[in-house]
Parts: sequence; structure tokens; C-alpha cells
Amino acid sequence: MAATDSTLVYANSQFALDIFSQLIGGSPNDNIFLSPVSISIALAMTYLGARGNTATEMELVARFKGVENLQEKFAKLDSVLNAGEKNYTLNTGNQLFGRKGYKFLDEFLGAVLKHHKGELRQLDFAADAEGSRKIINDWVAEKTADKIKDLIPGGAINSLTALVLVNAIYFKGNWARKFEKEKTIKEQFFVAENDVRGVDMMNQKAKFPSGYDRDSGTQVLELPYINKELSMFIFLPQERNGLAKLQSILTLDFINKITSNMHEVETIVHLPRFKFEYKFNLHEILQAMGMKDLFSEGKADLSGMDGTNLLFISAAFHKAFIEVNEEGTEAAAATAMIAMMRCIPRINMFKVDHPFLFMIRENKTKSILFLGKMVDPGGDKWKDEL
Repeated sequence: MAATDSTLVYANSQFALDIFSQLIGGSPNDNIFLSPVSISIALAMTYLGARGNTATEMELVARFKGVENLQEKFAKLDSVLNAGEKNYTLNTGNQLFGRKGYKFLDEFLGAVLKHHKGELRQLDFAADAEGSRKIINDWVAEKTADKIKDLIPGGAINSLTALVLVNAIYFKGNWARKFEKEKTIKEQFFVAENDVRGVDMMNQKAKFPSGYDRDSGTQVLELPYINKELSMFIFLPQERNGLAKLQSILTLDFINKITSNMHEVETIVHLPRFKFEYKFNLHEILQAMGMKDLFSEGKADLSGMDGTNLLFISAAFHKAFIEVNEEGTEAAAATAMIAMMRCIPRINMFKVDHPFLFMIRENKTKSILFLGKMVDPGGDKWKDEL
């Protein structure tokens, strides 16, 4: 990937942390998981049709402003993410679902197809809104190996729907060093000081890249997938109750600093197995971040889509799934935009037994594909006899 594309990766990463911060603020005690790159791609497709103040707000919130040749860079990023033979599965897909008979500008449709490989499929929203919703949800499920189902909820599509823009992303990868299943045992996980769960804790001893930031008291561990093209990074506060402090200083500079100062060290790793899905109304988050006109009937300017000022985005949804086990990781996400009319000590123990943050990154471009917060991996109330 061309070095100039680092501007897009930087912009997308800043936006990822912006939206993650919003979600953390609204759900301080919940597990969180999302694919920021999926959201960025969906917004980039929408941005192709935005004009005026609508486009300006999108540029500022999505961090597109100042990225030259934005759409071409998204196309290059897509080609890296979907590149040929890999030792993992990583696929992204884009699709436009348009109202049957509605005239969209050829320029808009051509740009979406050229830069995002998103074709237009016409659906009869007016006569069969529920059937149309099922078709779209089935497309998302197919693209995500049935991990993301019912992305668009009932009632979100109706007779006034003109266009649905959808991005889906799916990842499944095995660890470069797998955990042995027979070494997985019940151990404690401190959701809070007085709330302890018995979880299935995976264990292994091997050399892993790891680091420590003294100022924040944060350990970081890199768990590479096969061929080390992608990795999961675990950000673990030293203190059991240190997640809030870590969240408050989580910036792209912090991530780059701590992940660029890592050393391969013989490490005993304890990591819980976990699996969950997370969904949220993306339009509410984007509006709170300042992207208001896009969702306002009468204010939205999406004239680059159809040549009129009739369209606005009535709703946007995001749903993500992740499973981490001895073999590796499976993760998926989808986004729909609906238009309506640190000094390194020798770390030899990395025990993930309290809340932490994590991300899955494509290491060539350093694109953040997935980002999450794990507060409660599930399990039973801890008992001494466990």
C-alpha cells in the first residue's frame, strides 16, 4: 500500500477512537465491540452523494477532511484487505439497495461501483418493505458467514425508503501460536472487586511481543495470527479497577507509542475465552458527534445521489460479533446507512483477569479493523470449589 495512504489510515484510526469514546461514555459497564473500518466505508459511500453543509459535517466527524483522493484511497485499502491468498479469511463487501424505479444519478452509482465495488440492486420498498428488509439482512448474513443476522430491525424500512447502503466485514484467523485446549482451566476474572466470575481461561507460555507504559500503568500484548499479517493487541491496566483511567487516555498517539515500543519476551499468557455480539444505533452516535444534517429531513443535502434535495438518512445501524478461543478469532460486523427520502520491564506474566481493551489490526497498513472493550466475559459466579 502506498505510503501516501497513511493519511487515510490515520484519519480512520482517529475516527475509530472518536466513536469508541462515544460508546464507552454511554455504556461504561458493558462489553463493546465494533468494526470502525466498516463504519468508515459506509460513510465514504454516503459521502459520495453529500453536498454543502451535509458534506462538511461528514468531513469533520468522519475525519475525511484533508485526505486527498479520499475515495481512491478507500479503494486501495479495500484491495489490501481483500488481497488474494491469505492464511486467514478477511472479506469486505459493499452493496446499494435502491428503491425500484427511483432514478439515481449515474455519476453516483458509477463512483460507488468504481471505488467501493458496490452494485445497485433494486428492491420494491413500497410494496414489500418487510421482504426488502429480509433480502438485505440475508445479504449481510451471507457476507459474514451468518454471524451478523437481522442488522436492520423491523420498521426501519418503509414505503418512503429510497436507498440502503451496506458494508459488511468478516474475519476468521488462527493464532500463530495456538492455545492447547487441555490447558484451558477455570480461573477467576474480576469484573469488579466484589464481582468475580469463573471463566474458561486459556494458558500458554511462549515468546510474544509485549510492552509496558509506566505513565498509565498499562501492559500490552500482541497475539499475532498466522503469518503475522494481522494481530490482536490486548491493553491491560495493571490495576483491576484501572480501565476507566486507560479509557481516559486512549488516543492514537498512545496506541502508536505503546505498540511501537514492544519487545518479544517469554511470557505466560492467561486469556479468557469469550464470545459476544454488540449492536447500536449508529445514527444516534454520529448525531452526538456533530453529524446532524445528514439525518435531518429538510436539511440533508444528498443531491449528489439523485439530483434533488429529497433524500436524508433516516437511520444507520452497526452490529458486530467476535469469538476468541484456543484456535484463534472469528469476528464480523456490518453497517447500514438507510436513506429516506512506553520503559520495558521483563514481563513474564500477562494475566488477563480483569477488564481490558483490545483491537484487531491489519499490520501492513496499521488499519484498525475491530476495536473492543471486555468487561465481563461471562462465566459463573466464582465459587471456591470451582
